Amino acid sequence: MNTSDGKWVGQIILAGWLSIGLSGLTHAQSITVAPASPRAHERIVLRAGPIVPLDDKAGTVTMDGNKITIVQPVARLLGVPGTPPYVISDYNYKTYVLGPLPQGVYDIEYFSAVSGSTSPPLSSGSTRITVAAATVNRAVPYPLYDYSDLWWNEMEAGWGMSIHTKNDKLFAAWFVYDAVGKPNWYTFQAGSWTAGNVYSGLVVKTTGPVHGGITTGNGTTVLIAQAGTATLTFNSYDKATFAGTVDGLPFNKALTRQLF
Repeated sequence: MNTSDGKWVGQIILAGWLSIGLSGLTHAQSITVAPASPRAHERIVLRAGPIVPLDDKAGTVTMDGNKITIVQPVARLLGVPGTPPYVISDYNYKTYVLGPLPQGVYDIEYFSAVSGSTSPPLSSGSTRITVAAATVNRAVPYPLYDYSDLWWNEMEAGWGMSIHTKNDKLFAAWFVYDAVGKPNWYTFQAGSWTAGNVYSGLVVKTTGPVHGGITTGNGTTVLIAQAGTATLTFNSYDKATFAGTVDGLPFNKALTRQLF
């Protein structure tokens, strides 16, 4: 048997051990939500564990109606010499920010799996939370959901948007290319929520020296100018419309959360 043949046989044996081990590892997952009795617009955090070693990739959070599904890829199964590879030698916990969420009842399902899919999972768990009404009446609305994520249009490769929300604040940055292919960075800020799913604000363009030429306290070479105005309308948890005018050009773009 040559080296190549031995490599293939080893992979087949490893696959067999994995298939045996995975079936034996599936177990109920312990998940907790804090706060235990959340109110609308509060930050809600889910903690799952202990689970097998995590992948470097972040878990995906999707929402369909009032059902929230979390899928966390795991990196590998760790073993010790002389034992099958399904012997686990370390465990840890993982947290996910789910809220804020509107008032209502939500079912949450959690899966961890080597393939990053829900079948077959190494572990799984589920819980139900009830989000009560907000206790503070505000003239200005809070966002309905936590919209912080990377967003893009999968039909328009070459540009994307990073959105960050905290309480009733929103900051976003995105990159596009101009008519000659030069990259441009813009930020979306200094605005307000006009509804729980609509944010309007200023588009700001910043230019400055090359990264290696930036020095502490040297702000005179950084130029900041308003480039236009825009509105982000979140049509659902993972779909949005971004429209406005930048550098004198109107635009209207569809966005979705970027899943990994």
